Amino acid sequence: MAKNPKQPLQTKKHLARQQREKMQQRYILIGTASVLVIVVAVIIYGLLNESVLKVRQPVAVVNGDSVLTNEFQSRVRYNRQQLIGNAAQAYQIAQLFGDSPQTQANFVSQIAQIQAQMEPLTVGQSTLDQLIDEDLIRQEAKRRGITISKEELDREVEQAFGFYANGTPTAEPTPLVLATSTLSAVQLTLIPPTPTAAPTEVITPTEVPTVTATATLVPSVTPTQAPTATPTPYTRDLYEKQYGDTISNLETNLKFSENDLRRLIEAQILRRKVQDAVVVELGVEPTQEQVWARHILVPDEATAITVLDRLNSGEDWSALAAEF
Repeated sequence: MAKNPKQPLQTKKHLARQQREKMQQRYILIGTASVLVIVVAVIIYGLLNESVLKVRQPVAVVNGDSVLTNEFQSRVRYNRQQLIGNAAQAYQIAQLFGDSPQTQANFVSQIAQIQAQMEPLTVGQSTLDQLIDEDLIRQEAKRRGITISKEELDREVEQAFGFYANGTPTAEPTPLVLATSTLSAVQLTLIPPTPTAAPTEVITPTEVPTVTATATLVPSVTPTQAPTATPTPYTRDLYEKQYGDTISNLETNLKFSENDLRRLIEAQILRRKVQDAVVVELGVEPTQEQVWARHILVPDEATAITVLDRLNSGEDWSALAAEF
């Protein structure tokens, strides 16, 4: 009969060593897990900060209303794209009128101005100013109780795409009556004399002999009417397709959403309504008489009286301006 193998003796020293090794392994596992958790947390925070937190941070605060980063960035991309389109259009027109050096120089200057507006700092600052102005207008509209209905906004969006559900409105010119200002004697001296037209020689036409046409028999031929192109009607279905394609392109290329576009058009409506309300409140007519004025700046009232007396006596305004 085989004897049982001898079991190793488990002394207190061996047990204490095993416990220390188990505790060390546990600490290592806990430390490794903690480091992994911290790394994952940092990565998640970085992703959230770039995609969620950072874009929701305000770039400006207007009377308590925040202009968020994502709204600012999307509007910058939209405005920059508009500037690119304006520059391309100006370049095409410059190519069409390239024969005229003066016209071409004007368009080159215009393109240079647009390119200057496309600088990152310039377009960013102008966009921020635009968003702040829109917030101020919204706040003033809210204070005055000015609102926009969904139907009104939808109609404005349709018209922005050239679609009029009830037909394209026909503008009727209205006569504009302006007050006629009376010019003083001094003001009349500032107007150059009207040149007298030189007499032109009157040419007496000579009598042309009348030619009597003889009737000639020609075969009767009915002309064939040329085919006319039939324009494609701009239906609602066509508008909705164009609208959908535009929104898709804006979201794909510029990350400019449909809500961003409607908010931009809404701001334009509110601007008109607030402006109309302010004009009515101030009692200002939309068109006012304009006058042409210039002045001579003098140090005191006594000199002003002297200049006025000399003007009233008929002295030349330009000479007095150069003197004083």
